[in-house]
Order: sequence, then structure tokens, then C-alpha cells
Amino acid sequence: MQRPGDGMIDWGRVAKPQEDGSDTAAIEWLIEASPPPWHPVDPPPAAPAEAARVEGTVSVGPHGGPVLPGPRFVPLDDVPATVTEAVALVRHWPAMARQWPRIVHQIQPFADSEASHRSRLGSCSHNVRDRFGVIAMTTECPLGTAQAIVHETAHHKLRAMGVDNEAAIRIIRNPPDQVFHSPVVGRPRPMTALLHAHYSFVHVIELDLAMLRADSDPARRADILTLLGRNVPRVAESGESIERHAMLDEPGERFIAALLDWTAAALAEGEKALRNPR
Repeated sequence: MQRPGDGMIDWGRVAKPQEDGSDTAAIEWLIEASPPPWHPVDPPPAAPAEAARVEGTVSVGPHGGPVLPGPRFVPLDDVPATVTEAVALVRHWPAMARQWPRIVHQIQPFADSEASHRSRLGSCSHNVRDRFGVIAMTTECPLGTAQAIVHETAHHKLRAMGVDNEAAIRIIRNPPDQVFHSPVVGRPRPMTALLHAHYSFVHVIELDLAMLRADSDPARRADILTLLGRNVPRVAESGESIERHAMLDEPGERFIAALLDWTAAALAEGEKALRNPR
């Protein structure tokens, strides 16, 4: 697919993964032609030749240094079966399955030494601004690992579009000292951080819905609904705050309008699934 030129990005279409891949092409163009100041200048170090890979291009392992801190999080050198399963689960959302390996070049899997004290569902995951395309996650739960893949990819996408956690070169114009309650972390955060959390969890909800549509096993569906129930209320709250309080530039007007339309559709389907589990 031909990539867009300067001034030709349809900001209303980059909010949600598109079947034709046009949003991915736009993000790749932005990274090359209009990189934000936090994007690394030097290319990422090559993965070791012996590194395992998923989806053909994404290396797996802690090379380059672990993103999640020890001693609680223990890096894994192999490819856990849960990662393989999680990658397969993401394929239930075809547009995202095609997109994420073009944004992400490395997965770092970790064991959580405190996993026995936590819910069996979910994953602790992370990314850092100066290591574009690297995502890290605990991998005890395949559903949580699948969620982490799309969640962390979304953070990298938003940074490529010009919004970091506490700074922005486009889309958001709110000053960083103007803060709003974050239903994810439970404390006030800048609008840029609120958007990051909202955007990443809308991706998670969409994946949960795709997995629900594809899975008929009652136990697996119950687990997916539990995960969905965690995120629907807080995405509804963050979406309302963004709609009321976000100060936007011209790309932001189109991007946020499309994102809130997507949010409304995902929440409506999620709420229906939670009311009427089958």
C-alpha cells in the first residue's frame, strides 16, 4: 500500500485499526517523516540471530535489557506457550492481527513472582517511550497476554501520532499541569495520560469482544466477560472526561471524534454482552 504524504493523513481513520491497513501506513509514515521528539534517533539494535520470533518478524526475549523491573518480574528467554496462544487469540481481530507486528518488533515475556497473590486473569505489561516497538508483559494468562499485546501496541501507536504520556506535539492541547481523574490509576493525570489509558483500553475491549464472538467454550467466555467487566466502566468514565475536557487541534478534532464513536460502539456491545452472557 502506498503511504500517505504530508497533510494527507485522514485522522478520523487512524483512531481504529482499519481493514485496509491505511491507518498502519499512516503511522509508519509519521515515524519516518514526522517523528516526535521522544522517538529514538538511532534504529533499535538488531535482535540476536538465535532469537525466537512470532508472526515472522517479532523477536521474543529480553535482549536490549528488561523493560519490567526485577526482582518481582523475571525475564524469560524462551517463548512461553501462553505467548503463542495469545498471538493466536489476537488473530480473532484480523485488522489488529495484521497491524501489531508492523508496530512492534520485540516482545519481552516475564514471569510474575507474585502471581500466586494475584487474580489468575490478566497481565502486568509495560512500554517505554525511548524504545519504540518494544513491549513487555507477564505471561501466566493467555487472555491477559493477548490483551497486553494490543494494549501496549496502542501506546506506541499514540506516541507515533504525537501524544506521549505527559506531552504532545499534536492532537491534545491541554497544558500538562491541567489534570483529570483517571479511572485506571485512581488519581489525577494530564489529559495526554488520560487519552493513553483510554485509547489502549478501547483496544483491549475490542479484542475481548472479538474473542467472545469466536469462542463458544463456557469457561473461556466467562473469563473473557470477567476481563471485559473490569474495563467497560472505566473506559466509559475516561471517554466522558475526554469528550468534556480535551482541548484539541485540527487533527485532534477528527481523531477524537472517531475515537469516541468507536468507544460508544464498543461500550454498547460490551454492555450488552455483560447483561446477556451466553
